[in-house]
Amino acid sequence: MRIFLSLLVLLSACAAPDARTTAIVGATALLPGGESIADSVAVVKGTRLIRLGTRAETPIPAGSDKVDGAGKYLLADPDAGGELRQGARANLVLASDPAGAPPRTTMREGKWLQ
Repeated sequence: MRIFLSLLVLLSACAAPDARTTAIVGATALLPGGESIADSVAVVKGTRLIRLGTRAETPIPAGSDKVDGAGKYLLADPDAGGELRQGARANLVLASDPAGAPPRTTMREGKWLQ
């Protein structure tokens, strides 16, 4: 039993850390088909978009890195085959222009590009 507990402690110490969580708050999310979500919250955990909805309906996980999207548009990154839906890979664009024209900030696989 003691060996089992020691092994369990060792394995838990070697486990991968939790994936970083980012919440993009306040942007207008532009969905396929011309629909949009004003004052949206998009929650990205690791490489996936795990939640997308209005600020009123979408909780922001405690400890999330928050990105202010007010006055901007959130859309799928067409250069990376992105989709703006829950469960999709987090290939996103946050832009001042609804067409995603520069200046813009791009997220690929959940990481912001410089």
